[in-house]
Amino acid sequence: MSGLVLNLRPYEKVVIGGIVLQNGKRRSSLRVVDERAGVLRLSEALHPDQATTPLTRAYYVAQTIVSGDSEEPIAAPVLARLLDDALSGFKGFPFHAEIVAAREALERASYYRVMKHFRPLLIKEAAILADPRVKLPKGETRKLRLATLTATFAVTRR
Repeated sequence: MSGLVLNLRPYEKVVIGGIVLQNGKRRSSLRVVDERAGVLRLSEALHPDQATTPLTRAYYVAQTIVSGDSEEPIAAPVLARLLDDALSGFKGFPFHAEIVAAREALERASYYRVMKHFRPLLIKEAAILADPRVKLPKGETRKLRLATLTATFAVTRR
């Protein structure tokens, strides 16, 4: 038997196919056999107000596809553009390979995998954009990096 197995904590909420479900007072497991079903743990969800940086915007777009809040034919090209911009914007950083892996997951229409690749990068991105001690690639200043990244993504934000 194949499919996604969710191990839910007590009272944990999950969105499956656009419907919010809440677990009972005990731990439980749930198997989702339809691989096309959008499954999103609410603990992994970003609020729209949190989508303020290049990677968080891409993560949020992937999240809206998974949760069913956005239609795939409309949101997937936006996500592709965001990922392509992130690939060029974060070239030279150690986590560039994870962005490449997220782009490959997008090509397979595996939006949850895109989120999974991006989740650990959100903290790293915040550190890069905020910490003046983080070393940038040769020839770039922090102000230029931030201006380039935010200008690139300003067009896609609603």
